[in-house]
Amino acid sequence: MNLKKVNFKKPNINKLNELGYTCVDMHVHSRYSDGFNRIFTILKRCKKKNIGLAITDHNEIKGSLEASKQKDVLIIPAIEITSKERVDFLIYFYSFNDLKRFYEKDVKKHIMEKEILSRTNKSIIEILEDCRNYKCLVSLAHPFAYAYKNVSKFLKKKYNRKILDVDAIEVLNGEVTRKRNLKAVEWSNKFNKAVTAGGDAHIRTEVGSAVTCCKADNVNDFLEQIKKKKNIIVGKETRLTKKFISAISKLRKRVKGARPIILERIKDRLK
Repeated sequence: MNLKKVNFKKPNINKLNELGYTCVDMHVHSRYSDGFNRIFTILKRCKKKNIGLAITDHNEIKGSLEASKQKDVLIIPAIEITSKERVDFLIYFYSFNDLKRFYEKDVKKHIMEKEILSRTNKSIIEILEDCRNYKCLVSLAHPFAYAYKNVSKFLKKKYNRKILDVDAIEVLNGEVTRKRNLKAVEWSNKFNKAVTAGGDAHIRTEVGSAVTCCKADNVNDFLEQIKKKKNIIVGKETRLTKKFISAISKLRKRVKGARPIILERIKDRLK
């Protein structure tokens, strides 16, 4: 099995396991944010595929904490946090205690309640500074995603290279196109960053479409291998039909969450 640093192919988990790799989908969403599935369903999928998991719900850790109760799947404590500029960071912790401390101290009270799409009131720089107080790995999520999620524009603004004050770049995201992922690979090489991958799964069948692989069997060693750039990436972007179903799921959750916000704004205008 000829493997490079980043491999755009369907993961053969059994073969990767034979080669000594543990494979983890490092970008998965549950019903606690804008995903469709319950934690139980996601874990069942991971067991079937023999992969590890990082629940990276938007500005929320309930799903990650629930998943941590499962002992048969390697669970990496994680969260996807969104800055006030709408830039997403995937933050992976070495312990669930640190994940909980980070959420309670640096996230929970900073979530913008009247937002249809959840984000915090913290800037890119503030979030990255907060992370320095914890033992964690920070990965810049889908840097060439669509619309306002595309972060390349920030290199041209006052933030300059500060947005790249991260440990890694997500170079294979199942929700974006191959062309956009290849640009992320270019960034990782240009700025000498470690790499991560994940399906950005919002539905069950997307889980495991892209995995990060390390020769490690626990959270500490797994994250250290990534930091040392000793991991590999294997996966493919999800098919258009799955992306369509995923988009419907996200829209359904966001519309549901938007109802009270819209009603409140209407009431305010009628006063």
